[in-house]
Amino acid sequence: MSGVGSDTYEHVLSQIKPYLGDKMARALIHMHCQAAGVTIHDLGADNLGRLVTGIETALRAFLGSARASTVVESMRTRSQ
Repeated sequence: MSGVGSDTYEHVLSQIKPYLGDKMARALIHMHCQAAGVTIHDLGADNLGRLVTGIETALRAFLGSARASTVVESMRTRSQ
């Protein structure tokens, strides 16, 4: 669904969606954006760091620590 959020949002979504499915991945991102005070439209490399910790913690419950770390690292690498 292009045009829904920023490029960073779309990238984060593409990293999480294969593991959680579309709806759950979107809900996870929205929840952590809201907690960080960022909209999905304003999500960018400069504020992704605020979300990464929460997203990684949530992903650990679903994917385990090693896989969650790998997924989150792919988010960080792209945003640099």
